[in-house]
Amino acid sequence: MSRTARTWIASVACVAAGSAAAQLATSAGPTPATDRMARLTVEAFADAPWVGRMSVHPEGDRVALGRVGPGSGTWYRVREMDTETGAVAERGVRTIPDPDSVAWDTEGSYAPPGSILVGGVHGIFAVSPRGAVSLAIPPSPWIDNPEDLRFDPRGDLIVASYSARALVRVDHRTGAQTPLQLFSAGILQFDVAADGSFRVIDPAGGVRAVGPDGENRGNAGSFDATGTAGR
Repeated sequence: MSRTARTWIASVACVAAGSAAAQLATSAGPTPATDRMARLTVEAFADAPWVGRMSVHPEGDRVALGRVGPGSGTWYRVREMDTETGAVAERGVRTIPDPDSVAWDTEGSYAPPGSILVGGVHGIFAVSPRGAVSLAIPPSPWIDNPEDLRFDPRGDLIVASYSARALVRVDHRTGAQTPLQLFSAGILQFDVAADGSFRVIDPAGGVRAVGPDGENRGNAGSFDATGTAGR
C-alpha cells in the first residue's frame, strides 16, 4: 500500500464468518465529502478477531488494534498491524484486562516515546516499543473502563470513560483529570477536530458536539440502529 493511499486510511471493523476483519478504506485524494464517499474502495487487508478501537501511527506504517469481547473479564495482548503487509502481531510481554481502546503516545507524554496506550478495566496501560507493559494512568472515578482514547491538539489525552459516563481530559504535564462533559449513558466513541472540539457518540446513536473546554454545543446528528445510516 502506497504512502499516498495511507494518508486516507480509515479504520473499519466488519464481521465476516464469525470473526472481525480489520479493513482499510482508502481514497485517492481530497475531494468533497459526498464525492469522496462515492469513490471509496474497501479492501480486505488483514484478519484480526474481535477488533476494538484502532489507532493509526502518525507515520502511517502501522495500526494499533484494541480488542473487544468476549467479556470485560478477559485479558489479551495488544496487537499491531503492518499497513504494508497486513501482518498482525501481538505486542507486550503480558496481557491487559479488556484492552478495548488504544492510542499512540509518540511524544512520550505518559509513557516511553512510541508506546501504545491501552484502556483497560483497571486503568490505562502502556506497551513500550520494547514490549514492557506498565500502568500509565491508574484507575480513578473518572478513568474507569475507557472505551476510546485520543490526543487533542494540546497534547492531552482525552478519554471516553464508559462507566463514568464522561469525556475526560488527562493533562500531560500534571496528570490532572478533568471531566469535560457528562452524559446520561456511557459513551463509546468520539473524534477530535483540528480546533480541539469533539464529536461524541453515545450508545443510542446520538452525536453530541462538545467544545475544546467542555462546552455543550448541542446535538450534532445521530445514527440508526445499525450504525450505518446517519442524519
